[in-house]
Amino acid sequence: MKHLNMGCGNDIRFGWVNLDFVKKKGVDIVHNLNKYPYPFKNDTFDHIECKEVIEHLDDTISAVKEIHRILKPGGTVELTVPYYLSHTAWSNPEHKRAFNFQTFKYFIKGTDENKMHNIGITFSSGKIELTFGKGKYIINYIMHPIVNEFPDLFEKTFLKSFFHPDGIHVTLTK
Repeated sequence: MKHLNMGCGNDIRFGWVNLDFVKKKGVDIVHNLNKYPYPFKNDTFDHIECKEVIEHLDDTISAVKEIHRILKPGGTVELTVPYYLSHTAWSNPEHKRAFNFQTFKYFIKGTDENKMHNIGITFSSGKIELTFGKGKYIINYIMHPIVNEFPDLFEKTFLKSFFHPDGIHVTLTK
């Protein structure tokens, strides 16, 4: 199996292709992820991890299209991004955007968002989970399973203002 650690930063992984825009020890490929196409052939990777990267890019849709292109059929991509109400979403001046629970539904087959908008790619399935800063407060351990059982309802109520997630963890399958 071939794995891509996309936007690896200092998280260098043995046995993975480590890609970053800065050349440093352990980085296998240096590439600016705002430049398309990415330096890989179609259907190259079985699994891609892209943690805290997409929010730094200029064009989310083009980046996800490239991820889809280089992912093998049946392959998975794991993304983590900041939740739009999180203090970390906008504290970093390099962040271009933040995300909510609905954002990645546009890329998943069968969702209303995917049916209504032709983005040009579709993943066969996906799992979206709102994440809370574990270890900070006991309420985060309580809210995590409740919010993820009813995420659409959570986002449409005042609760998101009081118990906002820190981030979103998304797993998409091609």
